[in-house]
Amino acid sequence: ESELFGHKKGSFTGATSDRAGYLETARHSQSVFLDEIGELPAEVQVKLLRVLQNRRFQRVGDNQSREFYGKIISATHRDLGAAIEQGHFRADLYYRLCSDIIRTPSLATQLADNADELHHLITLVTAKIVNTDIANEVAKEAHDWIRQHLPNYTWAGNMRELEQCVRSILIHGAYYPARGGNIKDCKQQFANEIMAGNLDHDTVIGRYYALVYSQTQNYEAAAQRLNTNWRTVKSRMDMAFLEGLKSC
Repeated sequence: ESELFGHKKGSFTGATSDRAGYLETARHSQSVFLDEIGELPAEVQVKLLRVLQNRRFQRVGDNQSREFYGKIISATHRDLGAAIEQGHFRADLYYRLCSDIIRTPSLATQLADNADELHHLITLVTAKIVNTDIANEVAKEAHDWIRQHLPNYTWAGNMRELEQCVRSILIHGAYYPARGGNIKDCKQQFANEIMAGNLDHDTVIGRYYALVYSQTQNYEAAAQRLNTNWRTVKSRMDMAFLEGLKSC
């Protein structure tokens, strides 16, 4: 909330000076990007709605009204329609935000339209995780393995799962997607893999973050339980494992 609206000195513990938020620093023709808009707490949704209605806001702990000159761009992986029905997201805020909607196709849809895109995407992944001099070689090996062992895989976790897959192939020579089943079986399988020492550090952290998120259904709540921040939860969470938990 403070990052978005700014705050006044002394408005909460740690507010040692006045701070301008993103809404205040955005100038004409500039945009404020709100990732995971579906995670906004109810009280912040109300404040954001007011900004969209009259283009004015107040810093946290301040009574001075300030004007917002920029634009709002938001994104989410949640079904906001379902969130509205469940009372977790305001319908009036949804309609204010959704004057223009861009729906990003799933990885499975992209590959169905152009199967050759898989190799290109794998190349982008390997460029991030290995040295450039071997990136193309690693990409070819990962691509060949996926084409042979997962020819019709639907990639429920999209690009995050593809990256996890490539990492697993690089480290273990294989990738084993989460399969549907009983939720207790999914958790037990995770525990068994940990006890057997079959998982690397990043995989353990990513899956555990996903497990906690599946219980809280909220990045902030998961971050509090994990004693970290929501950005860390979002960036490190194993989306493929999360989708597997949902299907269990």
